[in-house]
Amino acid sequence: GAGIIYQWQLSTDGGTNWSNIGGATTANYTIAAVTAAMNNNRYRCQLSNATCTTPGISNAAILTINILPTISANPLNTTLCVGGSNTFSVIGAGTAVAYQWQLSIDGGATYTNISGANSSTYTVSSVTIGMNGNRYRCIVSGTCTPSATSSAAVLTVIAPATITSSPANVEICSGSSATFTVAGSGSGIIYQWQLSTDGGTNWSNIGGANAATYSIAAVTTSMNNNRYRCQLSNATCIAPATSANALLTIRQLPTITLAAAPLTSLLPGQTTTLTATPSASTGGTLTTAWYKNGNIFLNAGNTYVVNIENTGSYQVRIQEAFPSGLTCSNQSGTIVIDAAISSRLFIFPSPNDGNFTIAYYNNGGANTQRTISIFDAKGAQAYNGKFPVAGPYTLIPINMQAAGRGVYFVVVGDATGKKLAEGKVHVR
Repeated sequence: GAGIIYQWQLSTDGGTNWSNIGGATTANYTIAAVTAAMNNNRYRCQLSNATCTTPGISNAAILTINILPTISANPLNTTLCVGGSNTFSVIGAGTAVAYQWQLSIDGGATYTNISGANSSTYTVSSVTIGMNGNRYRCIVSGTCTPSATSSAAVLTVIAPATITSSPANVEICSGSSATFTVAGSGSGIIYQWQLSTDGGTNWSNIGGANAATYSIAAVTTSMNNNRYRCQLSNATCIAPATSANALLTIRQLPTITLAAAPLTSLLPGQTTTLTATPSASTGGTLTTAWYKNGNIFLNAGNTYVVNIENTGSYQVRIQEAFPSGLTCSNQSGTIVIDAAISSRLFIFPSPNDGNFTIAYYNNGGANTQRTISIFDAKGAQAYNGKFPVAGPYTLIPINMQAAGRGVYFVVVGDATGKKLAEGKVHVR
């Protein structure tokens, strides 16, 4: 027709209602940049002229908008234990979207399609340590190009902890410290020691025992036959590897007491008896050793007689040797037998057969000498001698069997002969 007037119209409700599009008054109507919101819009044109104002109306044209492929959620990195499984997922959008998962085994340098992996999720199962470091991504394609590529998710595969060396049995003496050690392989190992008090039937975790070694500071006989084991795991592989159990054998520490009777302080001529009382054997072989002033000396029995010449500090040690080679030892308290200070001159026995002993206190105990002069009742010298002395008292033996019977006067002097004491002795 002549003088055609064009007016384009838009319907956004499927053609029910229409509205004029401002400025759209030519035979062609162009939309510069369509958006997804325009999908299913309808467009028609009314044609008229100045004379015939009632318009002719075209058929409606439907605008279909195809959406570009997009990704709104990428697959996530994951860490698995060997044998585990995981599902990677991606959220894609667009018109007629399609999925293709890809795998890189070279740190992301190259990717290859995974056959059959064509959904928004991809599951890896029964993973092996050889899959550690694999990368997975998804290509989302559709009617429109270009396709969208997700970021890559890294798969970390952790091997479970393994036992390379189990703890060994321990046999020790009561009061000693016991240490158990386990060795394992793997990264980030978590240790948990366990205790069984019923022969290995039931086990319980030991609080705070979370290292490769477990020590007990001072064992008691109540712990005898306890069993110890360790479970090894890591944060990813939580199912633990369990070591063999170790048996703790506690040997009772032997005891021994030492007592002195009737005296602990002696004068010349007196004796006292030290008596050791050892504990009974608990399955081993008992031996004892005697010490005076810290030095061992031979004494076969459990008693020892002390006189004025062997005063000192005494102690007895006991050992019990077991078939395994373990030896448990202990010691008695210390008994001190000392010499009593006296200004008396000791002559014993008296009366006697001519053999007797003389002793006089040596103040300070230094090594020196004593002179012994013995006179009969008429004042004639019947004996004379010079003797070395040491310690508080030295027993000086005198032999006057060749002298006649009677009462004799004894004079003790120092190294220069100066008189220190005097007394009488009866020879019969």
